[in-house]
Amino acid sequence: MKAYDAEMRDELRASPRGAEHLVRKYLQDDVREDIHLPPSFTPVDARELLEAYIDSEDANPNYVGLIATARENRLAGIDAKLKLRAKRRNDEMTVKFFHENEGFKTGCEVGISGTQDEPVVFEMDTSDESVYRYTYSSLWLEETCDNPSILNNFLHLFEFVDRQALLVLPSYPARLGHV
Repeated sequence: MKAYDAEMRDELRASPRGAEHLVRKYLQDDVREDIHLPPSFTPVDARELLEAYIDSEDANPNYVGLIATARENRLAGIDAKLKLRAKRRNDEMTVKFFHENEGFKTGCEVGISGTQDEPVVFEMDTSDESVYRYTYSSLWLEETCDNPSILNNFLHLFEFVDRQALLVLPSYPARLGHV
């Protein structure tokens, strides 16, 4: 490491993308391998590299967001001013992304029909969106109000439970998305 210290430092500072190594080292929790920096790489180098990265056109929005929400860290060159700069850049990148990308419509519609013969009808509208439509027969629901039929509906009609009557759509904190 010491034999090529100056060369490694110069290579790291040569491109704003070198800041991604700093982000992985200091800000990411799920890094699998250790990231080593040259001994001559200073906090001033880190600060300059992060600033260049934040301002670069090909900065990864996820990394810019990590910098914006990071704790202040002198070794990583992160202070309140850099965090504010990253937050503004992240906001700018987000606005630009949603301006350039229309996205797509997705959803689920549920209805009850008084004229439908089948207990449930499922449709998927993919014309220019992805909307799932479930229509239930009101006649079927009115005729299946006894307790065994209600449980049967949860199993076969609504598909909320499995054969052991266990809920098939539980919510686990580890699987929830972050806003």
